[in-house]
Amino acid sequence: LKIQEAKLQKREKDLKLLEEELLKKEKELNEKELELKTLEKNLKKTLKEYNKILVDQPVIEEIDEKENIQIEPIKKEIKDKNLEEEFCEALDEEIKSLREVNRKISLYDGKLIREDISGYVYSFLTDFDYLIPDDTPIKLEISNKSIKGFFLTGKDDFVVLKFDDFLGEKVEMAYLIPQLEYLLEALREYLTQLFQEKEKLILPFKVIGRKTINSSYEKFYVNRVLEKLKKFSFNEYQKEAASLICGSDVSYIWGPPGTGKTTCIGLTTRALFEKGEKILLLSHSNIAVDMIMKSIYECFKNEKVIEEGQILRYGTLYLKEKEELKEITIEGILYRKYPGLMNQIEKLQKEKEDLMESLKNSDMKAERKKIDSEKLEKIKTDLKKLLDAKNQFSKELVENARIIGTTLAKTFVSKEILDRKDIDTVIIDEASMAYIPYIFASASLAKKRVAIFGDFRQLPPISLSESEKSKKWLQRDIFDEANIIETVEKKSELPCLFLLGIQYRMHPNISEIVNKFIYDGRLRDAQVDNNEQKKIIDLPPCPGESVILYDTSELNLKCYKDINKSRYNFGNAILSVFIGKKIIDNGLNPESVGIITPYTTQSKLIKNICKDFKINVKVATIHKFQGSEKDIIIMDLTDDYPQEKVGRLFLENKIDHGKRLINVAITRAKKKLIILANIDFYLSNLNEENILYKILVFLAEKYRRNIKDEINSLLPEIFNRINLIKGDLQKNLEFTHHFRLTNTYYFLKGLSS
Repeated sequence: LKIQEAKLQKREKDLKLLEEELLKKEKELNEKELELKTLEKNLKKTLKEYNKILVDQPVIEEIDEKENIQIEPIKKEIKDKNLEEEFCEALDEEIKSLREVNRKISLYDGKLIREDISGYVYSFLTDFDYLIPDDTPIKLEISNKSIKGFFLTGKDDFVVLKFDDFLGEKVEMAYLIPQLEYLLEALREYLTQLFQEKEKLILPFKVIGRKTINSSYEKFYVNRVLEKLKKFSFNEYQKEAASLICGSDVSYIWGPPGTGKTTCIGLTTRALFEKGEKILLLSHSNIAVDMIMKSIYECFKNEKVIEEGQILRYGTLYLKEKEELKEITIEGILYRKYPGLMNQIEKLQKEKEDLMESLKNSDMKAERKKIDSEKLEKIKTDLKKLLDAKNQFSKELVENARIIGTTLAKTFVSKEILDRKDIDTVIIDEASMAYIPYIFASASLAKKRVAIFGDFRQLPPISLSESEKSKKWLQRDIFDEANIIETVEKKSELPCLFLLGIQYRMHPNISEIVNKFIYDGRLRDAQVDNNEQKKIIDLPPCPGESVILYDTSELNLKCYKDINKSRYNFGNAILSVFIGKKIIDNGLNPESVGIITPYTTQSKLIKNICKDFKINVKVATIHKFQGSEKDIIIMDLTDDYPQEKVGRLFLENKIDHGKRLINVAITRAKKKLIILANIDFYLSNLNEENILYKILVFLAEKYRRNIKDEINSLLPEIFNRINLIKGDLQKNLEFTHHFRLTNTYYFLKGLSS
């Protein structure tokens, strides 16, 4: 008993010591907890400071990846049923408007530019100022025959179309009929079904600002990728944007022109792949999808995942220079996996074409024609079986790919994608150009997160319908609907928004204009090859100057309207063309020069003058040039007397259309920007608060050149013509016999009549 008592006393003593130790540890833990709370508070403060996007020069700091901030919805809740009705009403109004317009578009000079097992790709020239979404189903009328196909893309003055059937090496004339309503009907049908599946509506409602967003930075997988891709030089903004996407359920990446959105998407996709996720990448155009997939391809180059078909470019490649991307197309993967099947299909397709061509020969004997017809039917039967097998394998590729890139339009007409239930992340590029219902529907395809890339200071989507619902849902962008634009204007913080702050595209003098007036000093210029820039800047006109404002006030040029009230200015058009000619004559590749104007008719006039003088520069409206860039841009603003007002395109409205338009125009230029404008006319007819007024005043102070002083040396061959076209245009349409034989003459004559 005494021994037991001694043991108990010892144990009691040990327990007391242990209790004292525990009390000591508890005290230390309390101190640590207090220290952690202080640290957490400081980290929140750091995150807030970091995400204040309205600073002159944003500073990148390290942010703890575990910090999680909830962004409460600013907008009032809208009932599911009401939103469904509004979306459907807006789409119905647009479908109705599309059906009411004459959509036969004249095409000419068609050429076969590519053929493979998936079909035949043709380019056509056109004068139509199209705004047709890529991957739109079309009909092509040739000699009273109607052929189904797809609109791959449209750029400058040509369109690229794809068909299952061979139309010949050349197609002289054709009419294009886009089936635009088909895409919107498919979207409407998907939305109607979506609103019945409540669990799929959480992310879409977060994206449009109606539910709480969880925002945080997760750096682990981004850092892992950076270790693997040491040869790549991602900037700090791109790394932080990728970390925000990896840690958030909804994020908005604001990417002004030339800030490396595509590179950032490549890094982000690789990081999410390392995390074990499946990613769907969507964009408005095939060109943008190709660029994104090129960036992703580079991040995985020579790795097993490409060989296995885990990365898929779904749809037709557009960019000829991206031939290596064939490796990640359905056809490229199937040629690797099933070469026998693909070669046999190719062989039978060639035999089918040859037989069809021979059967057109009217001199062929009846007996021979019958044999060939029977042979053709057998080939068609065999080919159908092989194509069915190919389609099944294609479907399996789409079902199993871990990374898929395609267009928004193609997504909602593709059962293979819509049937996928395992997509973790949806990344949408060019989101500011897409209809809000498209963004909403796309968000529903993700299980975990949605990342929105775009620039709400560039042009918004366009619709034919002018109904209230169409204006609300089809003429505004997702950044407006999610209340991001208003928050930025108020200089408030928004943790789910991240700005890519270093621009690589423009000469500093060009970027200074938009940085000062559009982006409020948020952008920084990257260090670029100054020698390459200098070669371009040193070309005439005005060698050594990167920005030139030619003031045409003293030339007494005239601006007119056509029957559709689209404006044109023959004097400006001539000047624009011959400035371009002067640049090309000094050795610059014509592909490096672009002429842009706000008005469709002015664009067509300039194209006709270019044709007459065989000057091969790219000409387009500012709207059509969005997404493109050139070393030198000549911007013809067109407006002049006797017009009494500046064109409505530059007037401010709820979506700041004028501000967005001038931003797009300026940021198309990489190295040299040349602007033609009657400064007196604009400053006399614009409000001092108008953005174009402010920019022209700024440019006039720094870069104004009186074109009259330089016209003899700059454009000697057209000096006399300028005098001839002064005054009333109608009287001068007949000014020379030579002019009456030109495209330009007939174009102007048509306008005047």
